[in-house]
Amino acid sequence: MERFTREIAQAGCGQSKMLFRIPRDKEADFSLLHRIIASNRTARTNCKAFWRTQP
Repeated sequence: MERFTREIAQAGCGQSKMLFRIPRDKEADFSLLHRIIASNRTARTNCKAFWRTQP
């Protein structure tokens, strides 16, 4: 999520450590969502737990 902080802010969305919020009055930026999900899937390829643990 940290690598998308600037783009999330530019889209007018809020963010916490583990998630981001799309306001009800904003249209979802599906391109940004797709990039975030693709990045998360790549990063979690070998992860066996729900929450990623820090090394």
